[in-house]
Amino acid sequence: MVPSVSIISIARNNQSGLARTFQSVMSQTHTDWELILVIAPSSDGTLELASHLADSDPRVITCHQTGLGIYSAMNEGLNASRGEYVWFLNSGDEFRDENSLNAAVCQMKILSADLLIGGYAVSGQYSAKQYSKRSKKISRLDFAFNRRGGCHQAMLFNKKKLLDLNGFGLEFQLASDFDVILRIIEGGKTFRTQKVLARIEPGGVSDQRIFDVIREKHQIRRTHFSENIFVLFLSVGWGLAVKTKIRGRNFFGFH
Repeated sequence: MVPSVSIISIARNNQSGLARTFQSVMSQTHTDWELILVIAPSSDGTLELASHLADSDPRVITCHQTGLGIYSAMNEGLNASRGEYVWFLNSGDEFRDENSLNAAVCQMKILSADLLIGGYAVSGQYSAKQYSKRSKKISRLDFAFNRRGGCHQAMLFNKKKLLDLNGFGLEFQLASDFDVILRIIEGGKTFRTQKVLARIEPGGVSDQRIFDVIREKHQIRRTHFSENIFVLFLSVGWGLAVKTKIRGRNFFGFH
């Protein structure tokens, strides 16, 4: 039977995180899913755990990552998926609660959406903050200038739409999801839900290279809004403002 949702989880040297993600998936009230584990070369038992999870439940599929980088791995999981919808939940990340998947699937069906963007919580030693915006249909401009407007771990994609766009481009190492979301919004129906859908781990590559993320996002805005000089100037100012805020926060020791 073809599942309604393919949950794709990327893992590398994160055995404990993969175990948490698996338990979160198993707790969902919506059970019509497949879990595709895309495992990069690891030395801590992550691959062995993934193989054990696949043996324990026929809905779990293990793939060995062959390309480089997270977006290559996400594309590999996407191409292996069978579901109507796709959710990218990295190892170590979790659904917000046991009804998150069901709530998102119901919203997608009601809205006939190509993409549903939910709120998310960041849980860590210093941060337990939630980021959530009011529910609405959103435009490219809404998404392009909202730093906490969404993360791919709290989004449900229509797989056909994502495949029509050839998945995630590999020209961007850190912000390809930002690019593909803008392309989905441009040619499809994208909605935001106020419901918090996921809990994510802080300290990932995007956090570690945040200034590179800001630079890539500016490059992406230049492509999407090349005809609008005002938006291009706004993008430059936006990037400078975010960098200043981050530097100030780091200087004063805020987390």
